[in-house]
Amino acid sequence: GGDYGLSAVVCGPGSIDQAHKADEFISIDQLASCLTMLDGLGRKIT
Repeated sequence: GGDYGLSAVVCGPGSIDQAHKADEFISIDQLASCLTMLDGLGRKIT
């Protein structure tokens, strides 16, 4: 948990080492995998 005792999950395509930088990128395969995961997650929580 953080300062407020809350837990969080970081979830998304690509490497966190490349995230939110001027030269940030992901591969098409990483994007496709993320979309598959998000679709599955959406189906489980709805």
